[in-house]
Amino acid sequence: MSDDLLDLAPAAEVVPIRGKKLSVSGISSKGIIALLRRFPAMSDIFTGESSASNVEKLAGLVVAIGGDLVGAIIAAGLGYPGDEKREKVAADLVAGEQFDLVEAIVRVTFPNGLAPLVEKVRAMRGDAAINPTLAKMPPVQPIKLRKRSSTSPERTSAQSTN
Repeated sequence: MSDDLLDLAPAAEVVPIRGKKLSVSGISSKGIIALLRRFPAMSDIFTGESSASNVEKLAGLVVAIGGDLVGAIIAAGLGYPGDEKREKVAADLVAGEQFDLVEAIVRVTFPNGLAPLVEKVRAMRGDAAINPTLAKMPPVQPIKLRKRSSTSPERTSAQSTN
C-alpha cells in the first residue's frame, strides 16, 4: 500500500538568528512563480550552464537586483510569501543572517540541488541536448476538434415535453 500525500511532514530546517529559532519551510512552486513574476531576473538561477553554486548565483542576483529580492525570498522561505512587513524586516537583517537563511531556504526548497530540476524542466521543454530521445520522436500532430451541436438528444426531448 502506498503512503498518502497528507502523511508528508513539511520540509523544514531551523536557523538560529539572534537567539531566536526560525523555521525555514522552503518555497513551493507557486511561491517560486510569484517571485519570478516580481523579479524576472531571478530566472537566471534556473538557466544556463555554470559551475557556481545555487547560493553563489543567488548572491550575484542580489547584488544586481538589490535587497528587495532577499527580503522576498526569506519571507517566502519562512512561510510568508508576499508579506510586505516580513519582507521589510528580512531585507533589513545583516548580510550574514540573510545568507544563513537563504542558504537554508535553498537547501529545503531544492533538496537535490537546482541542477536536477533544471534538467527535468529542459527535458519537459524538449531540449534535445538534455533528452536525446525526444529529438528522435516525430512531432506531435495537433488534434482537430469538431464543434458540438447545441441541440443534444436530451435537450431536444426535454424541450418537446414542455
